Amino acid sequence: MLIAQITDLHLTPGETSSCQNIDRLRRVLKHIKDSPHVIDAILITGDLSEGGHPASYKALKTELTLLGIPYYLAMGNHDNAANLAACFPYVKLADGFLNYSINFPDLRFIILDTTLSGRHGGAFCENRADWLDKELGKESSKPTLIAMHHPPADIGIEWMTTREDSPWAKRFKTIIQQHKNVVHIMCGHIHRSIFLSYAGTTLSVAGAVAPQVSLDFSAIDPNKVDGRALVEDSPPSYTLHHWKSGQLTTHHVDIGAAPLIYYDAAHADVIKRTLDRD
Repeated sequence: MLIAQITDLHLTPGETSSCQNIDRLRRVLKHIKDSPHVIDAILITGDLSEGGHPASYKALKTELTLLGIPYYLAMGNHDNAANLAACFPYVKLADGFLNYSINFPDLRFIILDTTLSGRHGGAFCENRADWLDKELGKESSKPTLIAMHHPPADIGIEWMTTREDSPWAKRFKTIIQQHKNVVHIMCGHIHRSIFLSYAGTTLSVAGAVAPQVSLDFSAIDPNKVDGRALVEDSPPSYTLHHWKSGQLTTHHVDIGAAPLIYYDAAHADVIKRTLDRD
């Protein structure tokens, strides 16, 4: 099974800013459509819209319908739950949160809402914790992927990271440690491609459709500007998760890279020299 994860689209009605995120999204979707792989599903892990405007979701729905691949949406801190649900009727909110699961023959997705109105960072209350605990326990032997917007771990970029002593992060980690069927956790929010081990499993953050966050591990003072780069003009990207024979392999994909070598008569020896067939 091949799953494309796209995240942090930040679509804006009219696209009046210098960052044409709808064009960046189209480039990503075209790359997915034109790839030599058969994509079974698309997971979109939040911040579909910049401000939760209905027109943003309508534009996204149009693009995804044209693509013709099954897709599943998660909430991000820039999204508006009511407007999202109004545009995508299959989206069902429970207690105001977008939590649901999808079953495939040998794999299950759990989509988890880590948002809280008015908060930029993550949230994971007792009600959601109880729902996730029960959901993971329903089919305890079935491999499960969790898709959520906010990474529940410290990723090093101080102004974007989650503190590991945050109550919501500790609550989430406790549940993951209690269930052995979570094969991977996929997140967004950081606008960078990141991979780490986490709570007995693995976790990845997908690069964004929108421009990427600059990499800087130095401390930051919210009361003192220091001129550092915060966001950079980088190509849009997405992630491919390949589930095969009980193993998940994750690949980062940048959009816009041009091929340098083709498998033609002039380069046939490249394959022969690198294949290492015994």
